[in-house]
Amino acid sequence: MAKFINEVMLLTNNPKQYELVEFRLYPSSLIEEVKNPFNYDEVNIECTFTPENGKGMTLKAFWTKEAVITLDESTFLEEEGSHGIAYYAEGEPFGKEVLEFIDNGHFRIRYLPLCSGKIRYQLKVYLNGELTQLEEDEFNVEKNDINYRGVISVEPQHKRNFVFQNGETFIPIGQNVCWFTSRVRKTFDYDVWFSKMQENLMNICRIWLSPWSFALHWQKMDEYDLANAARLDRVLTIAKDKGIYVMLTLLNHGQFSAKVNPMWDKNPWNIANGGFLAYPMEFFTNEKAKHLYKNQLQYIVARYGYLDNLLAWELWNEVSWVDDHLNSDAGYKWHEEMSAYLKNIDPYHHLVSTSFHNETNEAYNIPTIDFANPHTYGYTEKNINNTLPINLETFYQMYKKPIFYSEIGIDWRSGVETAKQDPLGITLHQQCWAGMLGGGAGSAMNWWWDSHVHPHNLYYRFKGAAKYAQYLDMISDRYVLLKDVTEINHQDIKCIGYLLDNRIYGYLYDVNWKYTEPNVNPIENVEIIIACDDGTYELRIFDTLSGDITEERIVETSNGKLALFFNRIHQDLAFILKKQS
Repeated sequence: MAKFINEVMLLTNNPKQYELVEFRLYPSSLIEEVKNPFNYDEVNIECTFTPENGKGMTLKAFWTKEAVITLDESTFLEEEGSHGIAYYAEGEPFGKEVLEFIDNGHFRIRYLPLCSGKIRYQLKVYLNGELTQLEEDEFNVEKNDINYRGVISVEPQHKRNFVFQNGETFIPIGQNVCWFTSRVRKTFDYDVWFSKMQENLMNICRIWLSPWSFALHWQKMDEYDLANAARLDRVLTIAKDKGIYVMLTLLNHGQFSAKVNPMWDKNPWNIANGGFLAYPMEFFTNEKAKHLYKNQLQYIVARYGYLDNLLAWELWNEVSWVDDHLNSDAGYKWHEEMSAYLKNIDPYHHLVSTSFHNETNEAYNIPTIDFANPHTYGYTEKNINNTLPINLETFYQMYKKPIFYSEIGIDWRSGVETAKQDPLGITLHQQCWAGMLGGGAGSAMNWWWDSHVHPHNLYYRFKGAAKYAQYLDMISDRYVLLKDVTEINHQDIKCIGYLLDNRIYGYLYDVNWKYTEPNVNPIENVEIIIACDDGTYELRIFDTLSGDITEERIVETSNGKLALFFNRIHQDLAFILKKQS
């Protein structure tokens, strides 16, 4: 019988532990008989990698084309049709993205080896469910001596934070950058944004597979857009190179809504456009639709699952805006089914979440939804430090899972208006500190990256919290909210933070300081008393804007109480206390 795969080529020179290893599978002329190479029912190529001293892993191949993406700096076109504001600052790359395919298509396998040494692989080709070809070989992987942290999971004891496989804490500090806003420069927007984020130590972003950027199924529901897939390859690679983790949002509400950000009339799943769904909610109940979408999930995991800078698969953005979703339990059942399916097919075990247009939903109780992901724009005229920690604790007690706000703000309608109301970025500053030290998994994330943060160069607002976050070790038998064990002698100063086994993380802030009251006066002679273990502690005080240590000293407890005196607090300050052995 003729082979379906003529050649298996190892593309990676000198494979190395913890780094991507790619194989290119050259199909024979039998590919001409295949109706749809994206359909895993028709063509399913699986490869099992087995290290000498490790656990085997089975991965699927995916159909793709080799793409080259460049920036033509000699060409610049007028912007049109952008979702958001295309802003160019001096010194930024300027030109037109050019994407070119340089082959007719092939299958590819992406593998992240966690072991070094000899690795054997067994490749199986199934055509229409029948095993037609089996190939075996081996290759060597060089040992890598880096401190490999691994994929992120939920801290298992208190279930409030994220941790790496090696036990280190991951505190996400960042923002949404959900799509490129320049329809000309396209993915080169991310070269700019991610560089700015890296300069300010930001380590998390959120990216949508939206119809106007990275969606795979918007041209045809069962044949995927390889140009968009290649663009997403490029963006996720840049993120990894910049140390930025990604929450990848697989579906946005507008695709299946005729009412809110409506795109249902253009959706290829719509029967009016040649699909087979009569109305949006059928996406959750129609067995054919679920089967087709599971096929897409297999493709996404095969193509992007190797990424260890992937924080989570987010099944939906604000799924509650889908037509009639609020009047049906079908969405809940779909989330049960799809989150469990994703867990089953992802060999790297990334986290899974979803989101709604408000802060709570019973779907966050589903065991295979790993963390709650609230959205809110209800902070108009509020000090986020005052209000966000209350909500974080309320929702943690509801779900007993990490709470990570992936959207927060003061105006859901306009980034331009948000910038007018908060030109100094005080809300950005407060969303970081309140989220990180108020009981959340990390900073809350702002939405208006294109029209608030980037045009006004407000990235510096994240740096202080991001630098402070590098000191946080949230692995502890004891976890106490600092507000519950502190007394402060001034009613306008409040405290959030944590009392852990042998360390205290604290943040003091003026309750009157907010974006509508940016010019508060300093408060003098502030004393905070913390109920904690007796002993000698090293105190470090931090500038919250830069993250720099401004003062260090030794302090002692007396009868289970530790008193800290500050001559002057203007707006806020942060501190760390660590008990000496």
